[in-house]
Amino acid sequence: MAHFPPAASVAIASIILNVVFVGLRVWARVLHSPRWQWADVLVPLSLVLNLVLATLILVFLLSVGMSYSHPTPASLKLSAFYIPMIYGIASAVPKLAVLDVYLGIFPARWARWTLLATGAIIICNALAYIPTTIWQCKPIRFSWDHSIPGGTCNDFRLHFSLASLPNILTDLVILGVPIPIIAKLHLDKAVKAGVLATFLSGGIGLIASIIRFAMFLQWTPATNRTEKIDISSLVETSFYLVAACLLSLRPLVKRVVGSVASYSGEHSRSRMNRKLGEGDSTGELVGGRGGEGKGNVELVKVVAGV
Repeated sequence: MAHFPPAASVAIASIILNVVFVGLRVWARVLHSPRWQWADVLVPLSLVLNLVLATLILVFLLSVGMSYSHPTPASLKLSAFYIPMIYGIASAVPKLAVLDVYLGIFPARWARWTLLATGAIIICNALAYIPTTIWQCKPIRFSWDHSIPGGTCNDFRLHFSLASLPNILTDLVILGVPIPIIAKLHLDKAVKAGVLATFLSGGIGLIASIIRFAMFLQWTPATNRTEKIDISSLVETSFYLVAACLLSLRPLVKRVVGSVASYSGEHSRSRMNRKLGEGDSTGELVGGRGGEGKGNVELVKVVAGV
């Protein structure tokens, strides 16, 4: 009986996780009926890309008998060409969805410019990744068929390692932007911790991205590290998508579990409601004035569910 590799388990788990969280997000959006945002397109697109990525990895495993040790020409084509191509797009789209949500609730000028610049870097990196992956070998078929005479390739390790660096840097920015804004909110520690946890949920994707980068640094044609790279790619793209979904799930949590579904209990939420209802104390709660203060009130309403 063939060994069932960890990558297959992770691929199946990622399919379930992605479908569940996107389904919950759709349910929450129907309940809440908020204004339309680009994330409403980017999240379903991310789901499709993640499902394709997981399916391709499963097809690869089936084609090699659930083992990374005996690749075939067809499986090499998947591993060296199609899987990296899908990953390049799948790692970018959910992060753009997160940025779109952030732009709707972080009004500070520095935050908006930082987020817009980060989005531009993500898009440029994805657009550069696709052609450099397609034409990393001459002829293109030499990427998976080294029997072609006279074929040459660029340094695979250098190419994929460099492509991972912008992902890591943009992840750090996405995780870092909410911290100083949320830190200024005058909330109970438990409430603030819950809000931060929601925004930092994409940190698992960052960890996976760093692991993927490290795997490519250690990769050589003589070593078999492809499985760990596939696993980290699945985890990275899946948790980016989960993070994009979590930011919209609060209305659903309130609907399903009622008053007990609060970051710090009913007492904290009632205090927040009272403060938000008092015009003079809104600035005190959100730690800002004018447009920034109003935006931070929106942040508290969206994430803390008040």
